[in-house]
Amino acid sequence: MTTITIERLERALVLAAYLVARDGAVAIPLFDRLKRELAALRRGCGPHVRRMDGDAG
Repeated sequence: MTTITIERLERALVLAAYLVARDGAVAIPLFDRLKRELAALRRGCGPHVRRMDGDAG
């Protein structure tokens, strides 16, 4: 299982911002989700972690 860290989410958010700039509105849901997950992790709530292979548990 991959650990989701603040640094990983920050890098993903930068990439999502690039995709919004390049592809427009289609990437906004991804950007918004990453912002929410990053805020939750910074609050100490942690992201809604899912296994990278798609399993929920």
